[in-house]
Amino acid sequence: MQSQDVIRAVLAERRNRRQVNKILHGFPSPRFWKPPSPQQRDAYVSFIKEWSSDAEEVDFYVGVPYCPKTNPRKCGYCLFPVEVFNGSNQLDAYLDLLFAEGQLQPELKLMRPTSVFIGGGTPNLLKVGQMNRLFSILDSVCPAWRKAQLLTFEGLPALFTREKLACLADNGIHRISMGVQQLDDELCALSGRRQRVSEVLQVLQWCEEIGLNCNVDLIFGWPRQTIPSMISGLRRLADETSVDHITHYELNVGGSSEFALNLRHDLPDAKLTRDMYLEGRRFLLSRGFRQDTSYDFARSDQSNPTPHDYRECWSKFERRLIRGLGFAAISDITSNSMNSGWTVRNQSILGDYESSVVASEVPLELVYFRKKVDVQLSFLFREVQSLRLSDADFRKAFGESIHRRFGVELKVLAEAEMIKLSGDQIELTESGSYHVPLIQEILAYERQNELVANRICRMK
Repeated sequence: MQSQDVIRAVLAERRNRRQVNKILHGFPSPRFWKPPSPQQRDAYVSFIKEWSSDAEEVDFYVGVPYCPKTNPRKCGYCLFPVEVFNGSNQLDAYLDLLFAEGQLQPELKLMRPTSVFIGGGTPNLLKVGQMNRLFSILDSVCPAWRKAQLLTFEGLPALFTREKLACLADNGIHRISMGVQQLDDELCALSGRRQRVSEVLQVLQWCEEIGLNCNVDLIFGWPRQTIPSMISGLRRLADETSVDHITHYELNVGGSSEFALNLRHDLPDAKLTRDMYLEGRRFLLSRGFRQDTSYDFARSDQSNPTPHDYRECWSKFERRLIRGLGFAAISDITSNSMNSGWTVRNQSILGDYESSVVASEVPLELVYFRKKVDVQLSFLFREVQSLRLSDADFRKAFGESIHRRFGVELKVLAEAEMIKLSGDQIELTESGSYHVPLIQEILAYERQNELVANRICRMK
């Protein structure tokens, strides 16, 4: 167990630097995932076959690999694996592979998903006929997918047409998720996208007419962005549209992206980025939005709410599973005892994905077997986003108090006024809601160091 002085020093050193968003993959980071050995592959496949998928809550993800070519590449900032789109024939060939992968995993037929997210990549590159084919493939692979409480389809504003949106609605899709990123033509142009504010507003109008709910993703901390320009975009969405859900999240700057290599001098500094978050949060709350997670805001007076409370986190420490299908899709399966689990990622190079599927092999690229401490941290990583934690829920799931397991870390976070401790409840403050990635780092500090040390030992 780390001492309070060590945790205080780590917090002080990291508090005022730019954050890295660790939300998507939980714990640990994918850099600790490894290509599966034959024994690991067999163990995972056996684990999946024994999984009683028809009796569990499952979030089902379906991946589409292609994105339009941009200059700078990958919109200047994206760190996800994608393939450059060159024509519809690529999508036809990919749908063949998606169907074939589904046939390799017959247990998917037993799934009863709570939610389905069709993402990527840019799924709305699909033409209407290809969309219908995708939905037919899902009917074959997972017959109950249309009965999920929430069906979401992701895409770029410029690629949605009224015909495509009508096709989605006709197939039971409840909600589209648009990666708008900037509601400012000049700022958006830095990403190389051919996207106009007018196109975003048109899609939102079509969605309202057709009856589709819509989420809009906006990024703060963007190159050359100011607080007034950020608020201007939020105001247009909040005051001039009926959009029911806004995800307002911090720009990730890393890797070999254009923004990281060549536009760092145009990025807001760490203090201004934090102020952007706080001002954006206060503005949305003032416009009647409620804050569901660190980055998710929904209208409190929705007249047509989504049938499932959408958020990229879980608000209780309950066993909940993720199954992925397709290119670079991630699955996260926890044992019934909550003491172990597997995280796996499908092949993220399309040629490798194709080779595996053609060879009738489940296209696993990376795997990680989670011990109990990893399961605890993975759930904490997700659930801390809901801005509150329950010790009673943690004890029910893991058989011990969260205060006993993470008492030192929680005490230091409370001293730093990032959380409030009140009996059974742990609530994040306004500062804590911004610093969720840092809170995750603090909670995982000891285990992260252990994993790094183990990796160094294996390399020697």
